Amino acid sequence: MTLLQCPNCGLTTGFRPEEDEEDWQFCPQCLVTEGIRVAFVPKREPVRVGASVRTESFAIELESDADFHVLTLRGDLDLGSAAVLEERIDELCVAGARRVLLDMSLVTFLDSSGMNAILRGKQACAKQQCEFGLISPQRSVERALSLAGVLNKLRLRGRDRQASTGHGGSG
Repeated sequence: MTLLQCPNCGLTTGFRPEEDEEDWQFCPQCLVTEGIRVAFVPKREPVRVGASVRTESFAIELESDADFHVLTLRGDLDLGSAAVLEERIDELCVAGARRVLLDMSLVTFLDSSGMNAILRGKQACAKQQCEFGLISPQRSVERALSLAGVLNKLRLRGRDRQASTGHGGSG
C-alpha cells in the first residue's frame, strides 16, 4: 500500500494500485468543501530530527522538540536557496508541526525570492494550522523585509529560544 496525501488540505489515505485504480485519484474533501479537483501525491517521509540541508552559500539546521521546530538559516536566502527552504517548511507542516520558527540571525543576504519563500512558508503553515514566525533577523535583513512590506505580515520574535519553542517561559 502507498500513502497518498492531498497537497491542498493534507488529507492522507492509503492506496492500492491494483484495487483502487481511479477511485482515489482526487481528494474527496477538497471536491466537496471547495469544489476543486486536487490530485493526490505520494506522502513524503517524516522529517528526521536534527536533519540539515547545505548548499554552497546557504544552510538550514533543524532543532525540534516534539512538534515545535526552529530552522536556523545561514548565508544567502536568494533564488538559489529559496526552494530548499520552502521544501523544508512544507515537510514540517505535512509532518504535523504546530510551530515553525525561522532563526534569521545568520542570514547575510535576502532577495525577493527569499522573501517569497518566507511568505509561502507562512501560507503552508497556515493551511496546517501551524504557527509561523521569524527569530532575530539581522538589521539589513529586517530592513529589506520592512521596505518590501513583508515584515508587517510576519510574527517577529527575539533571541530567547526557550520562549520561542514554547518551553521554559511564556511564549
